[in-house]
Amino acid sequence: MTPAQLPPVINTTRPLSIKYTLTRCDILRWQFYQLVRNRIIIVFPSIISAALTWQALTTPELSPRSVIFKVFYSFIIVALVYTFVFAITIGLTICSVMFKKFRGFLGEHELEIRDEGLLERTDVNESLNRWAGFHKIVTTGQCLYIYVTDNNVHIVPKRCFASERDLKEFRDAMQKHTNVTLVR
Repeated sequence: MTPAQLPPVINTTRPLSIKYTLTRCDILRWQFYQLVRNRIIIVFPSIISAALTWQALTTPELSPRSVIFKVFYSFIIVALVYTFVFAITIGLTICSVMFKKFRGFLGEHELEIRDEGLLERTDVNESLNRWAGFHKIVTTGQCLYIYVTDNNVHIVPKRCFASERDLKEFRDAMQKHTNVTLVR
């Protein structure tokens, strides 16, 4: 006697998806997030300020000064160099974001979590990123950054979620598929 055949199991759950609009402010926010984590932007001013400080403190005019003066002078040089480098970098970043077209990046996006990967749709693109390639998920105050690779990221503004519960559900579904760490 053969056992009765079971009916096929049909997955009736709809794929989890979100729709959002990406603005220049979102891109600028992303650029600043990357900027403050850029090791070159952090190390370069340190090297420059150390060289300028050493050069200034070894001159005959500053050699006889007190240690407190030299420390204060060093802090002033470091502050000025960092201010200058960050001002130039931020200015160039703002100009780049404001004057670039970002076709396919600005505007409407839809992300859909599927079993085979994360599907992204825009007015000019439709792409599927397989789960095996995902790098990490970062949550900040206003955005969710989904790193497909080290250099490819989906910027998802938190404003596109109706509630904190929806955000958590989306994040949890991403983590379930990717097994990546969530960085806060």
